[in-house]
Amino acid sequence: MLVDADKQAVIVHSNDPNNSMREGKSVETAVNVAFSTGLFSMSEIAFDKEQRSALVSYSFVCGSLCGSGGVWLFEKVDGVWKKSERVCGGWIS
Repeated sequence: MLVDADKQAVIVHSNDPNNSMREGKSVETAVNVAFSTGLFSMSEIAFDKEQRSALVSYSFVCGSLCGSGGVWLFEKVDGVWKKSERVCGGWIS
């Protein structure tokens, strides 16, 4: 579902597991609620000059210490785009 990133960021902040656990919610409940309202974002796709490789960055944020992201590399193989197994960096919070 497409959402307004600024509005969703407010929801993500309000459901931050750090805050929810301070309010007495269990870790499991706090994380489940945070995941259900997290924000997944992707960049525009960047292609090489020959259009045989493409990069897209992504992130999933579900709180101040809840999220992950990185860069996906896609390669055109026999006319079909496939996600590469090569690692292009990433983060986990």
